[in-house]
Amino acid sequence: QDASFDDNATYAPFYHWDHYAISPTCDANFDQSPNENFFLAKGRNSFYRRCLYSHDIADVALGYTTQFWDAYPDVRKFFKVAFNLNHEATGELIRHSDQSFVNFFENFRRKGYLNHTQVIIMADHGMHFIVGRLPLVPDDSRYQERYLPLFVYVTPKNIPKTNLRMLKRNQQYFVNHHDTYATLKSLAVGRRAGAEGLKDYAYLYEPVPQGRDCADDSEGVTYVECWCHNDISKFYAQKNQHG
Repeated sequence: QDASFDDNATYAPFYHWDHYAISPTCDANFDQSPNENFFLAKGRNSFYRRCLYSHDIADVALGYTTQFWDAYPDVRKFFKVAFNLNHEATGELIRHSDQSFVNFFENFRRKGYLNHTQVIIMADHGMHFIVGRLPLVPDDSRYQERYLPLFVYVTPKNIPKTNLRMLKRNQQYFVNHHDTYATLKSLAVGRRAGAEGLKDYAYLYEPVPQGRDCADDSEGVTYVECWCHNDISKFYAQKNQHG
Protein backbone atom coordinates (compact mmCIF):
# COMPACT_ATOMS: atom_id res chain seq x y z
CA GLN A 1 0.00 0.00 0.00
CA ASP A 2 2.93 2.36 0.52
CA ALA A 3 3.39 2.36 -3.26
CA SER A 4 0.00 4.06 -3.66
CA PHE A 5 1.69 7.37 -2.79
CA ASP A 6 4.22 6.95 -5.59
CA ASP A 7 2.95 8.51 -8.81
CA ASN A 8 5.33 6.30 -10.79
CA ALA A 9 4.00 3.06 -9.32
CA THR A 10 1.43 2.33 -12.00
CA TYR A 11 0.85 -1.15 -10.60
CA ALA A 12 -0.63 0.22 -7.35
CA PRO A 13 -4.45 -0.09 -7.44
CA PHE A 14 -6.25 3.22 -7.02
CA TYR A 15 -8.47 1.97 -4.20
CA HIS A 16 -5.50 1.97 -1.82
CA TRP A 17 -6.18 5.69 -1.48
CA ASP A 18 -9.58 5.15 0.09
CA HIS A 19 -8.84 5.87 3.73
CA TYR A 20 -5.54 7.70 3.41
CA ALA A 21 -6.97 10.97 2.08
CA ILE A 22 -5.53 13.20 4.81
CA SER A 23 -5.19 16.95 4.35
CA PRO A 24 -1.59 18.09 4.81
CA THR A 25 -2.87 21.04 6.88
CA CYS A 26 -4.16 18.74 9.63
CA ASP A 27 -0.77 17.63 10.87
CA ALA A 28 2.43 19.65 10.81
CA ASN A 29 4.34 16.38 10.59
CA PHE A 30 2.46 15.11 7.55
CA ASP A 31 4.66 13.97 4.70
CA GLN A 32 3.53 12.18 1.56
CA SER A 33 6.98 10.83 0.83
CA PRO A 34 6.56 7.19 -0.25
CA ASN A 35 9.85 6.38 1.46
CA GLU A 36 8.50 7.34 4.88
CA ASN A 37 5.02 5.83 4.85
CA PHE A 38 5.64 3.83 8.01
CA PHE A 39 7.81 6.38 9.83
CA LEU A 40 6.21 6.81 13.27
CA ALA A 41 6.90 10.53 13.54
CA LYS A 42 5.56 11.53 10.12
CA GLY A 43 2.78 10.75 7.70
CA ARG A 44 -0.52 8.94 8.03
CA ASN A 45 0.80 6.50 10.67
CA SER A 46 2.32 9.15 12.91
CA PHE A 47 1.75 8.80 16.66
CA TYR A 48 1.51 12.59 17.02
CA ARG A 49 -1.91 14.13 17.65
CA ARG A 50 -3.62 15.46 14.52
CA CYS A 51 -4.22 19.17 15.07
CA LEU A 52 -5.57 22.11 13.11
CA TYR A 53 -5.05 25.61 14.51
CA SER A 54 -4.37 24.21 17.99
CA HIS A 55 -7.53 22.08 17.96
CA ASP A 56 -7.82 18.33 17.57
CA ILE A 57 -9.25 17.62 14.15
CA ALA A 58 -12.10 15.72 15.84
CA ASP A 59 -13.23 18.99 17.45
CA VAL A 60 -13.16 20.73 14.10
CA ALA A 61 -15.19 18.04 12.32
CA LEU A 62 -17.71 17.59 15.14
CA GLY A 63 -18.05 21.35 15.55
CA TYR A 64 -18.94 21.74 11.88
CA THR A 65 -21.46 18.91 12.19
CA THR A 66 -23.19 20.72 15.06
CA GLN A 67 -23.22 23.98 13.10
CA PHE A 68 -24.84 22.19 10.16
CA TRP A 69 -27.63 20.82 12.36
CA ASP A 70 -28.13 24.24 13.95
CA ALA A 71 -28.44 25.82 10.50
CA TYR A 72 -30.81 23.18 9.04
CA PRO A 73 -32.70 21.68 11.98
CA ASP A 74 -35.87 20.84 10.04
CA VAL A 75 -34.29 19.60 6.81
CA ARG A 76 -33.89 15.85 6.23
CA LYS A 77 -30.23 15.12 5.72
CA PHE A 78 -27.51 12.52 5.40
CA PHE A 79 -24.20 13.59 6.93
CA LYS A 80 -20.88 11.75 7.01
CA VAL A 81 -17.87 12.62 9.18
CA ALA A 82 -14.59 10.74 8.76
CA PHE A 83 -11.72 10.45 11.25
CA ASN A 84 -8.27 8.88 11.13
CA LEU A 85 -7.49 9.30 14.81
CA ASN A 86 -6.61 5.67 15.41
CA HIS A 87 -4.51 5.23 12.30
CA GLU A 88 -1.26 4.65 14.15
CA ALA A 89 0.51 1.82 15.94
CA THR A 90 0.24 2.82 19.60
CA GLY A 91 -3.55 2.85 19.88
CA GLU A 92 -3.23 5.85 22.19
CA LEU A 93 -4.21 8.82 20.01
CA ILE A 94 -7.88 7.97 20.01
CA ARG A 95 -8.13 8.53 23.77
CA HIS A 96 -7.48 12.25 23.31
CA SER A 97 -10.80 12.51 21.48
CA ASP A 98 -12.99 10.77 24.05
CA GLN A 99 -14.20 14.01 25.63
CA SER A 100 -14.80 15.56 22.21
CA PHE A 101 -17.25 12.80 21.31
CA VAL A 102 -18.88 12.93 24.76
CA ASN A 103 -19.41 16.69 24.44
CA PHE A 104 -20.78 16.30 20.92
CA PHE A 105 -23.38 13.66 21.79
CA GLU A 106 -24.41 15.38 25.03
CA ASN A 107 -24.91 18.60 23.09
CA PHE A 108 -26.92 16.77 20.41
CA ARG A 109 -29.09 15.16 23.06
CA ARG A 110 -29.60 18.45 24.90
CA LYS A 111 -30.75 20.14 21.70
CA GLY A 112 -33.10 17.26 20.89
CA TYR A 113 -31.32 16.26 17.69
CA LEU A 114 -30.86 12.65 18.79
CA ASN A 115 -34.63 12.26 19.02
CA HIS A 116 -34.85 12.08 15.23
CA THR A 117 -31.35 11.08 14.10
CA GLN A 118 -29.93 7.66 13.26
CA VAL A 119 -26.21 7.50 14.09
CA ILE A 120 -23.77 4.89 12.75
CA ILE A 121 -20.24 4.75 14.18
CA MET A 122 -18.05 2.42 12.17
CA ALA A 123 -14.47 1.63 11.20
CA ASP A 124 -13.17 0.35 7.87
CA HIS A 125 -11.29 -2.53 9.51
CA GLY A 126 -10.09 -3.74 12.88
CA MET A 127 -6.67 -3.20 14.41
CA HIS A 128 -3.99 -4.66 12.15
CA PHE A 129 -0.75 -2.87 12.89
CA ILE A 130 0.47 -5.79 15.01
CA VAL A 131 0.99 -8.53 12.42
CA GLY A 132 4.16 -10.10 13.77
CA ARG A 133 4.18 -12.90 16.33
CA LEU A 134 5.10 -11.09 19.57
CA PRO A 135 4.91 -12.12 23.24
CA LEU A 136 1.90 -9.81 23.64
CA VAL A 137 0.00 -11.55 20.83
CA PRO A 138 1.40 -15.10 20.56
CA ASP A 139 -1.67 -16.56 18.84
CA ASP A 140 -3.63 -15.69 15.71
CA SER A 141 -5.96 -13.21 17.42
CA ARG A 142 -4.09 -10.37 15.74
CA TYR A 143 -5.40 -11.60 12.40
CA GLN A 144 -8.97 -12.09 13.57
CA GLU A 145 -9.00 -8.58 15.01
CA ARG A 146 -8.54 -7.20 11.52
CA TYR A 147 -11.82 -8.77 10.47
CA LEU A 148 -13.72 -7.15 13.36
CA PRO A 149 -14.15 -3.44 12.71
CA LEU A 150 -16.08 -1.28 15.15
CA PHE A 151 -19.78 -0.91 14.36
CA VAL A 152 -22.19 0.92 16.66
CA TYR A 153 -25.78 1.80 15.73
CA VAL A 154 -27.55 4.50 17.75
CA THR A 155 -31.26 4.99 17.13
CA PRO A 156 -34.04 7.07 18.71
CA LYS A 157 -36.14 5.23 21.25
CA ASN A 158 -39.38 5.92 19.39
CA ILE A 159 -38.67 3.84 16.27
CA PRO A 160 -41.31 1.18 15.42
CA LYS A 161 -41.15 -1.91 17.62
CA THR A 162 -40.63 -4.18 14.62
CA ASN A 163 -37.50 -2.26 13.61
CA LEU A 164 -36.19 -2.26 17.17
CA ARG A 165 -36.78 -6.00 17.42
CA MET A 166 -34.77 -6.57 14.21
CA LEU A 167 -31.91 -4.42 15.45
CA LYS A 168 -31.69 -6.42 18.67
CA ARG A 169 -31.93 -9.70 16.77
CA ASN A 170 -29.11 -8.70 14.40
CA GLN A 171 -26.62 -7.84 17.15
CA GLN A 172 -23.23 -9.57 16.83
CA TYR A 173 -23.92 -10.64 13.24
CA PHE A 174 -21.62 -9.96 10.31
CA VAL A 175 -22.82 -7.04 8.18
CA ASN A 176 -21.05 -5.41 5.25
CA HIS A 177 -21.24 -2.02 3.57
CA HIS A 178 -23.94 -3.24 1.15
CA ASP A 179 -26.14 -3.95 4.18
CA THR A 180 -25.43 -0.51 5.61
CA TYR A 181 -26.33 1.10 2.29
CA ALA A 182 -29.57 -0.86 2.12
CA THR A 183 -30.44 0.16 5.67
CA LEU A 184 -29.78 3.85 5.04
CA LYS A 185 -31.71 3.81 1.77
CA SER A 186 -34.63 2.05 3.47
CA LEU A 187 -34.69 4.77 6.12
CA ALA A 188 -34.64 7.47 3.45
CA VAL A 189 -37.58 6.10 1.44
CA GLY A 190 -39.56 4.65 4.36
CA ARG A 191 -39.61 1.04 3.14
CA ARG A 192 -37.25 -1.86 2.44
CA ALA A 193 -34.87 -0.76 -0.29
CA GLY A 194 -31.34 -1.41 -1.51
CA ALA A 195 -29.12 -1.55 -4.57
CA GLU A 196 -30.50 -3.50 -7.51
CA GLY A 197 -28.80 -6.83 -8.11
CA LEU A 198 -27.02 -7.03 -4.75
CA LYS A 199 -27.61 -9.62 -2.06
CA ASP A 200 -27.95 -7.21 0.84
CA TYR A 201 -29.84 -7.07 4.13
CA ALA A 202 -31.39 -3.98 5.66
CA TYR A 203 -30.77 -4.82 9.30
CA LEU A 204 -33.61 -2.57 10.49
CA TYR A 205 -36.11 -4.51 8.41
CA GLU A 206 -35.05 -8.16 8.15
CA PRO A 207 -32.90 -10.81 9.84
CA VAL A 208 -29.27 -11.03 8.79
CA PRO A 209 -28.30 -14.66 7.97
CA GLN A 210 -25.82 -16.64 10.01
CA GLY A 211 -22.57 -18.04 8.65
CA ARG A 212 -21.28 -14.93 6.89
CA ASP A 213 -17.61 -14.40 7.70
CA CYS A 214 -14.85 -12.30 6.22
CA ALA A 215 -12.26 -14.88 7.22
CA ASP A 216 -13.33 -17.32 4.50
CA ASP A 217 -15.17 -17.53 1.18
CA SER A 218 -18.67 -17.65 2.61
CA GLU A 219 -21.49 -17.73 0.10
CA GLY A 220 -22.57 -14.25 -0.90
CA VAL A 221 -19.48 -12.54 0.59
CA THR A 222 -16.74 -11.58 -1.87
CA TYR A 223 -13.45 -9.74 -1.75
CA VAL A 224 -15.44 -6.51 -2.26
CA GLU A 225 -16.76 -6.83 1.29
CA CYS A 226 -13.54 -8.17 2.79
CA TRP A 227 -10.56 -6.81 0.91
CA CYS A 228 -8.60 -5.92 4.06
CA HIS A 229 -7.00 -9.36 4.19
CA ASN A 230 -3.53 -10.04 5.53
CA ASP A 231 -3.15 -12.63 2.79
CA ILE A 232 -3.03 -10.30 -0.22
CA SER A 233 -2.72 -13.26 -2.61
CA LYS A 234 -6.14 -14.47 -1.47
CA PHE A 235 -7.54 -11.02 -2.15
CA TYR A 236 -6.36 -11.07 -5.77
CA ALA A 237 -7.48 -14.70 -6.19
CA GLN A 238 -11.00 -13.69 -5.18
CA LYS A 239 -10.81 -10.60 -7.37
CA ASN A 240 -9.93 -12.69 -10.43
CA GLN A 241 -12.65 -15.21 -9.61
CA HIS A 242 -15.47 -12.69 -9.15
CA GLY A 243 -14.34 -10.12 -11.72
